[in-house]
Amino acid sequence: MQGLWINNEFVDSSTDEMLEVIDPATEEVIETVQAAGPPDVDRAVRAAHAAFPAWRRLPAVERAALLREVADRLRARREELAVLLTRETGRTLRKNRGYVDFSADTFGFFAELARNERGRVIASPEASQLSLVL
Repeated sequence: MQGLWINNEFVDSSTDEMLEVIDPATEEVIETVQAAGPPDVDRAVRAAHAAFPAWRRLPAVERAALLREVADRLRARREELAVLLTRETGRTLRKNRGYVDFSADTFGFFAELARNERGRVIASPEASQLSLVL
């Protein structure tokens, strides 16, 4: 079991509470994970806030390349991720493949925006969401 992913590393939770991830189809425990407590959330928010200035200073083409890499990695692990999502949620493999595809497409969408858009509200890939490029 790994800890919480905060500030680019695995760290132990501030709480001893553990959560069981259960396959809803078989009721099998597929993983035990650490629960995050309020101090962990605060630590994660502080880390994200501290990382933002460096991200903001990256040239748009570099931000776009990093976002495209995330999209590519999601696509490369599509089946593995879809199976994991199915075990965690009980949704069908077909539906979860769609969720992985949507996630990869969203990163790709924002990669292109990082290269081409500045400071305006644009259409989101999801009708119920608003996207602002800073």
